[in-house]
Amino acid sequence: MPFANDRRLLVLEPNLFRDVEFASALIASGTDGVLSGTSFTSASADFEAAGVDAGHVISLSSRAVEVIQRVSATELIVSLLRARVEDDPLPPPDGVAIVYTVRSFSPQIETVHRQVMRMAGIEPDAADAAEGEATVEAVLNADEMGLVEALGSLEMIFAAAASILADEPYLRLRAASYRERFASARQRVRVRLDLDGDGVSDVMRSLSAVQFVRW
Repeated sequence: MPFANDRRLLVLEPNLFRDVEFASALIASGTDGVLSGTSFTSASADFEAAGVDAGHVISLSSRAVEVIQRVSATELIVSLLRARVEDDPLPPPDGVAIVYTVRSFSPQIETVHRQVMRMAGIEPDAADAAEGEATVEAVLNADEMGLVEALGSLEMIFAAAASILADEPYLRLRAASYRERFASARQRVRVRLDLDGDGVSDVMRSLSAVQFVRW
């Protein structure tokens, strides 16, 4: 499972879900949203079938907010973007007949996650490992790795958007910026691994340089 998610992208790029609207990224939408405190409901929704859950981002009349929890197929707990995921929810303004969309960049996040893990010598599909080898579950510094994955995902997202909207130089500039930040983070970060399951780091690995392929 990736260490980054859509919420992590929102932290780094607050206008992402407004500026990049891939049709393929849309997983839920409607016009009958009702927001009361942190409870968002839509009678016509099936958030369970759409896979909407904690870590996703929902745009409510163009305001992007976090999804903290899926209560049912028609109800979510949401919050304005918090400084930390451990903080209490921050209620957005109440409203009715709210136009909403849920977009997810999980394909890009998953692609970058798999590449980053392989840079660290970890096969992302391996559930078990031989003695001395590591699985994704052995990574101890998930937050650091989540930042690396988020930077790489944003580079991929903006590069793809720039290829579609060639007359938007802003998108090319964002892609170039995140490409540099992703490269810098890869050079700086060290992956801390617990190889024997005792919760203590046994080894640290750098991220080897590999070809980063956009799609």
